[in-house]
Amino acid sequence: MKKLNLIILAIFITLLGTSFVNSFYSSKKNSNGVIEDKIEYVEVEKEKVLFLGDSITDLYNLNLYYDNKDVEYINSGRSGYKTTDLLKNFRNMIGQFNPDTVVILIGTNDLSVGTSNDKIVDNIKKIVNEITNIEPNKKIYIQSIYPVNKSKRPKGEKRDNKNVKYINGELEKFCNENNVTYIDLYDSLADSDGDLKSSYSKDGLHLTEDGYNVVTNILKKYLKEN
Repeated sequence: MKKLNLIILAIFITLLGTSFVNSFYSSKKNSNGVIEDKIEYVEVEKEKVLFLGDSITDLYNLNLYYDNKDVEYINSGRSGYKTTDLLKNFRNMIGQFNPDTVVILIGTNDLSVGTSNDKIVDNIKKIVNEITNIEPNKKIYIQSIYPVNKSKRPKGEKRDNKNVKYINGELEKFCNENNVTYIDLYDSLADSDGDLKSSYSKDGLHLTEDGYNVVTNILKKYLKEN
């Protein structure tokens, strides 16, 4: 009965999502010569996946979409972030969480203030190169910048899908040449005209639940959740 209770306890702890994922039994005599059974735990730190980006990432409820108990998904998206902001602050974010994998989506806010395409690409390259130089063993995933739907955006919107496509093309080349994984989400989020599909966004920029479902299903293939 005692051993059965220990087994039930071990299962219960595992279901709670504790980091004690490895356990084994040990038996030894106590000071009175009575043999006692107990569970010995080996604490194994969860794999960590850190998401970096702007409000599109910030609004991405990772706990809702990812349920792998062996992985900790961390959202460090910051509303309003541009590539320059991430370039200044990514070291602190990585240092704080020490992730195994970094997923980056950045650049659309740069377009909104008129930053040139090549400058956006150059800043993202710097971010990747500095992560690689500091932590060469980390996996880095670069998401393509998502399309926008200008018909739903305020008048004077500077984001343009022609620029988005150019930047994405340059990022893909860079990733292919530097052993970094590029993830194309643009095509899966766009309608037949190349704009962000209406059902995927209410404001032409940020995603609805349907939009995040599309993103999640693609990212999970790379994060090996399926």
